[in-house]
Amino acid sequence: MNTKSQSNTVSSTSLVLYTSHLECLIPPPPPLPLTSSISLPSSPASFNEDKPIEKYYKKEKQILVEFDQIVKEIRFQLTEQLKCLEQRIDTQLSILAEIQEYFKRRADVELDYAKNLDNLHKQIGQKHRTQKARRESWILHSIYKLWDTIVQDTRTHVKYHTIMSDVCGKYMYDKFNEIAEDTRRMFAKCKSVGLGSHEDIYKVLNELQSTLKTYHQYQSESKQAEQKLRSIQQQIAKIKSAKKQKTMEKRVEKRQLKYTETKVKAFKARNDYLMTIESVNAALKKYCLDDVPDLIDCMNFGFHTSIAKTIQMYLSAHENIKRGRQGTIETLNRAIGDLDTVTDKQKYLEYYTNIFTMPKKIKFEPHKGDEVSAVNAQVLIRDEMQSRFIQMQNRLAGLKTENDEDFFKLSHTTEMSTSTWCSDSETFKVYTPRTVNITGRDMNSVAGVLKLYFRELKEPLFARDMFDSFISCIVDVESEEKCVENLCEVVKLLPRPIFIVMRYFFAFLNHLAEYSDENMMDASNLASCLAPTLMPIPEDKDQVQYLTHTIELIRTIITHHEEVFPSDGHGPVYEKFAITVTIDGEEDEDDEGISERSLRRSPSDDEVETIEAVALFDYVGRTEKELSFKKNQIIYIFKRMNQEWWQGCLAGGNESGYVPDGYIKLKT
Repeated sequence: MNTKSQSNTVSSTSLVLYTSHLECLIPPPPPLPLTSSISLPSSPASFNEDKPIEKYYKKEKQILVEFDQIVKEIRFQLTEQLKCLEQRIDTQLSILAEIQEYFKRRADVELDYAKNLDNLHKQIGQKHRTQKARRESWILHSIYKLWDTIVQDTRTHVKYHTIMSDVCGKYMYDKFNEIAEDTRRMFAKCKSVGLGSHEDIYKVLNELQSTLKTYHQYQSESKQAEQKLRSIQQQIAKIKSAKKQKTMEKRVEKRQLKYTETKVKAFKARNDYLMTIESVNAALKKYCLDDVPDLIDCMNFGFHTSIAKTIQMYLSAHENIKRGRQGTIETLNRAIGDLDTVTDKQKYLEYYTNIFTMPKKIKFEPHKGDEVSAVNAQVLIRDEMQSRFIQMQNRLAGLKTENDEDFFKLSHTTEMSTSTWCSDSETFKVYTPRTVNITGRDMNSVAGVLKLYFRELKEPLFARDMFDSFISCIVDVESEEKCVENLCEVVKLLPRPIFIVMRYFFAFLNHLAEYSDENMMDASNLASCLAPTLMPIPEDKDQVQYLTHTIELIRTIITHHEEVFPSDGHGPVYEKFAITVTIDGEEDEDDEGISERSLRRSPSDDEVETIEAVALFDYVGRTEKELSFKKNQIIYIFKRMNQEWWQGCLAGGNESGYVPDGYIKLKT
């Protein structure tokens, strides 16, 4: 019995201490002054809480209705945006289909010359006039001008022959099919990304709606607990009996605990509500300012470039067949130059400005009597908020790391070197990565990234303002030696960092061309691949004519790089070096065959006795080191180089070389 009494005493003492601690943290509502001038109600009926609750219920309901209306408007706008973007893609594909149909029918009509071409022009014009109402938005697309130029120029194309028919009917039609298919696939991917962004926005809106309801609910409970605490404080003031006062004090302590608990919940709910509002506004702002333009750019990625390249093929055929069509070529070149995805996007956004306008910012709707409109950290929830803040920081850092890894991860086995230019000290710093094992397929990836880097430079490696100076070195020059002399004078005008990069890069290309018997990339082929990237032709010049000059210029620099870029002892210089690799199981050979380095063997290579073999198929050696032979011809094998190559000689001949294992059968 004494133990139970002591336990109750300890519990009561703990409860009182806990209550006093909470009272220190959250002050109770100010007590009503008990003076003779204030008359207290004589009955509990006077404290009627129905009216304030009913009035507050109407206010909360009104806020929820307004919030639901805002959410509906945002959902409607997001849905309309996707519909509008889909309509935009359909319009582009419709224009592309018109161009595709034009070239297909042009190929059929080409053989009948002028009469059929004139009929084609009339039919296309009539079709466009009948569908004019549905094609009002075509003017927003730069590709429309290209289509209109081609159709209007049809009347003058009366002397084409079978070659032009083949070009239009086979190559271009297939290319347009690829472009249309790629555009549809790209739009499907972008649409799924857009729907995912919409789901994220809907998710934060639902969370905001939940926090809004929770906020108003806890605020209401806090107000009710405060009113009950005030009521019991007024009652205890009128009681004079000490025994009853002691009983009432326990009720006051209980009401005080209830009030403290509801007040803490109200603080948390208000902070969650404010932070969720900021999250929703940030998500909407990011979507409207970043995601929507990025989606449009992604939908147009490569669209105009592919069309421009296809039309350039068409122009090349024109130039080869009819040199006199210079006027038409210039007109179409201007139309191709007007293909601009940035301008198309800007026109489209301006035309549908109401659809793509960012929604109004959601504002904080305070509860009645709540004057705080900013997130604050009360003592009771400060530690919890600090913990949440640290968790959110860690999560954001993790997401940023994952995003960077996904964006810059181009290959699992290669790493690109990073170079920077320092214009102040005019030095060129090269950072060398760790050694990696590069396969034949990886080499294509590295070469593609290198070309992409040069192509994406704001200023090409050969500066635009020096284009004419470089071209003058190759045009109307008596000999190649004179061209090299002119180039030496021009490169002296280059900035020091550009000079160092060119010297290093063209020395590498010269080294690469030395293996042309294996990689099929001599100086001319390298120049054909790199000239449009390193030295783009200005739009106001003849693309076909100057392309030949730029290729010849790059080829000359690759061949005579030592004369054009003499070494002065400053800056990094490319050095040729040999790569030693093992043969069996450690080197990934090229798909095309075997290189000279892969055949290097030490004196400890396995020697085999001379074995007679028979050829299963005809084989033509691609280098001087490989044997050429016919089917059923006898070959004597006397050395195995690796798992795929042997060394041997033909029966009755003295010439020896490398023999592929898959083309012969050893006789037992």
